[in-house]
Amino acid sequence: MYRTGILVAATLFSAAAAAAYNPAHIYNEVRVVNNSEATVSSVTVVHRPSGRSYSCDEIKPLQVCNNYFGKRRFDAGSFEVTWTYDGGAAQSETFDAAVPPFFVTGIAMQAIVDIDPAGNASFHNDQYSPN
Repeated sequence: MYRTGILVAATLFSAAAAAAYNPAHIYNEVRVVNNSEATVSSVTVVHRPSGRSYSCDEIKPLQVCNNYFGKRRFDAGSFEVTWTYDGGAAQSETFDAAVPPFFVTGIAMQAIVDIDPAGNASFHNDQYSPN
């Protein structure tokens, strides 16, 4: 009977500890990549959960704008991106910032916005290999 009580108590404690464990992902860069042959300007990337804003005044064709910062907790949510493509009208789009399940919590991620040759934006998270 005593062993059963210990087994039940150990199971309850380990289940409670597992439920409380919530690893935090971190990120340290917002990168905007211009994969087009036109200039992209007035780029602003806002991480909605934190309200943090990152900007690039002008990104020449086939160039990159990096915003580096100290490691920060990555709260799930969305990124709002605004940009002007080739001197045209301002565009805006909101992207879900889901973290892929295979990302490691102790390694910083990069939030990446890609501008394609047609001037459209896409978003993904990236993470350097731990090797």
